[in-house]
Amino acid sequence: MSSTKERIYHWNDLRFRCEEEVKIAEALDRTNTLFFPNSKARLTTPAGRQNQEPDFLIFHQGKWGILEIWHPDTQKDETRDRLFASHGISIIHYCDANRCTEEPDHIVREFLDILSQGEGDRI
Repeated sequence: MSSTKERIYHWNDLRFRCEEEVKIAEALDRTNTLFFPNSKARLTTPAGRQNQEPDFLIFHQGKWGILEIWHPDTQKDETRDRLFASHGISIIHYCDANRCTEEPDHIVREFLDILSQGEGDRI
């Protein structure tokens, strides 16, 4: 168990790790899109079975995609992205945290367009 306390943000009985996630959740909600925030997935990795937690798992027009909020102090996890792609979730889109705060509706529309067209960040 970690001794580090993370701040938890609550919205509509859901939990988030940052304000940017809440902004994106509100924008997704306005589009009536099915989404799962911070849901843990159990995947087979080269090191064995492990838990992975994407920021948002989104279902739109028959397709699954992951929307990740990118903070300047974090790195993209390309290994994890490849694992999700190997399980059929190949649309993984990273958005800048500042943009999430400033224009969450635009980011959500952009992501849903990418998902519906079947194009995205592929590893």
